[in-house]
Formats: sequence, structure tokens, C-alpha cells
Amino acid sequence: MNRTTALIIIAALFLILLTMEINLNGSGFTEKDAANGIKEVAKRYGPKMAKIVEQVLRLETANFSSAQFKHTGSAGMEQGSWGKYIPKIATDGIYKATDNATGVIKNFIVWKSCTDFCIFLAEYINRHNGNYANWNSTDPARQQAYRTAVEKINTKYS
Repeated sequence: MNRTTALIIIAALFLILLTMEINLNGSGFTEKDAANGIKEVAKRYGPKMAKIVEQVLRLETANFSSAQFKHTGSAGMEQGSWGKYIPKIATDGIYKATDNATGVIKNFIVWKSCTDFCIFLAEYINRHNGNYANWNSTDPARQQAYRTAVEKINTKYS
């Protein structure tokens, strides 16, 4: 193989990698991954659910910029709390990070894809009769405050 052929092959592989949704050991999630997940929610559950999923995800991830989102592909799910709800095939390990609310180092579930997480969140909301605020708390007063915060979030993909 000559040098020109090798360079063409390398360039082609690079372009292929750029177009793929890649999770590099849980550290490669991007806004594009979230957009793909939100669009899949819209296809499966409709635009209203997609909007709620996007609003919750934006609020919980600081508009997809938090390190926790970039490493887990989710809105931050602590290990141990969700075991009965998540199929093992959907997750890809654990990310240790400081919890924003408590300052304590915790283990967070890493998802294999942000799309899987978005579908999980839509199904979670459906299991709770549309009460997306249950994601944050089971306390009615805290749920109302959470709803108010979520409703203020502007969406782009739903």
C-alpha cells in the first residue's frame, strides 16, 4: 500500500468516527447525543413527552454541559436507587462524582447511549402517570417547585 492510499483510508476512518455516536468509557456524551434521544422520544411518545424529557434533561444537566452528563449520558442517576428499573444491558458502568446537592462523592450510572436514557425517562414519567416532577422528589411541595423550574426551560429539539 502506498502512502496516498494509506492517507485516504485514515481520512475515511476519521470521517466515519466523526459521524458515529461514541461513548468513550462514559466520557463522550454530547448535546448531539441528547438531541438524538429527544427525537427518538418524539417518534415513540409524541412531541409533548419529548418536550418534557428535553426540559428535565436540560435542567438536570445545565443544558448538557455538566461533567456528570458528559460522563453518564443522563440526568444523574445514583447507583443502587434504580436497579429494579434499568436493564443491565442499557448501562455501561459507574462514574464517581461529587453530588451537586450534598457535596458527597457518589456513584452514578453510566448509560450506553443517551437515547436509551431518554427512552427510560419517558417510560419513567409514564409509569408515574405523567408526573415528571417525581423524578426530583416525592414531596408534593418540592414537586411543585420542580415543575415551576422545568416549565421555564426553553427547548430546541422537541
